[in-house]
Amino acid sequence: MDYRLLMDTAILAGEIMLKSGAETYRAEDTMAHILKVSGLEKVETYVTMTGIMAMIDDASLERPYSVINRVDTRGTYLDRVMKVNDISRRYCAGELSLEEANALLKKVEEKQYSIKDYNIAIILITVGFAMFFGGGMKEVLGAGIVGIVEAFLITLCKRLRFNTIIHNIVTSAGIAGASYLIFKLAFLKMDMDIVIISAIMPLVPGVAITNAIRDTLQGDYLSGSARMLVAVVKASTIALGIGLGLAVCVFISVFGFAVIIETPRKYLFQVGIVGAIGGFVYLISEYFGCENVLASFLSAFAIAIVSHAFARILKAPVIIFLIAGILPTVPGAGMYRIVHYIIEGNNRRAGFYFLETLKIAGVIALAIFLADMVFGLFKLIDKSKKI
Repeated sequence: MDYRLLMDTAILAGEIMLKSGAETYRAEDTMAHILKVSGLEKVETYVTMTGIMAMIDDASLERPYSVINRVDTRGTYLDRVMKVNDISRRYCAGELSLEEANALLKKVEEKQYSIKDYNIAIILITVGFAMFFGGGMKEVLGAGIVGIVEAFLITLCKRLRFNTIIHNIVTSAGIAGASYLIFKLAFLKMDMDIVIISAIMPLVPGVAITNAIRDTLQGDYLSGSARMLVAVVKASTIALGIGLGLAVCVFISVFGFAVIIETPRKYLFQVGIVGAIGGFVYLISEYFGCENVLASFLSAFAIAIVSHAFARILKAPVIIFLIAGILPTVPGAGMYRIVHYIIEGNNRRAGFYFLETLKIAGVIALAIFLADMVFGLFKLIDKSKKI
């Protein structure tokens, strides 16, 4: 038997399985079955998330054969997993020769679906989940439009060969931006949360979570922990991308408001950055479970700190950056709801939003005051050093 070809065949089978989203124990098991056909005394296989190792040894061999392969790319291609499994079974059953099995494995990585098929599937996923989450016609239509944007971004990221982290951030940011623009420009009463949640479903790390559990149950704690970490990182990058996408939308809004209040042209970009940072902090605070009042305080404090920083760096009054930058935190929606419920005669709801608006206005003032104190202390320290 050609032991080098045997090792190459086993390693190729394990590598395709690992790259295609199979569990590590399944890749190990497939490799071991292929190698044991040789009838050699000792067969060892070991697979991790990033590498494959195999070794065969026997008294009839001059020396052990061992191979180590690094695996840099991973995806989800279940058709390839099935094909490798089928080839392995047929080879072990004697239906295929070693040469035939190796040749068939080299053809496995041919793609089953076209890019057009993938893009249509992404749109169908977003539309389907929008209906599943209880969305009406506006949410379903909005999800379909966002799905088109998402499909374009996924295809673009693949062609530019972005790594998984950048790919998720760019795509989820595009999802959030597109959802926000549709919400503001077209369907004012659309539930934006349903659209965003439906659109991120193709990105969620379901395969990583499932395989993490299955590997752990099989006793492979290293691979299980690694896959769970991958799932956490992927989920975090999706959340970060959504936050950045909405922050860009806030940047555009603050930029426009800065023009209305005659902000100096040379500071428009910096003012937009201040607003984007404030919006991002507010979204992240809400994501981690903060209520509106606390999220508004953290957002306003971040806005005030960044405004002071820009004021010192650019030698400009802090109000230039603060007035427009604070726009995302101002409780405009609360003010509208107060008037709306007063007109409806619902004094209880009007009183609730009145108190909430007062709280938010109060914490904004407190945040600005604290930021002024922090930078006031810096000024005192600078003066004391000069003395």
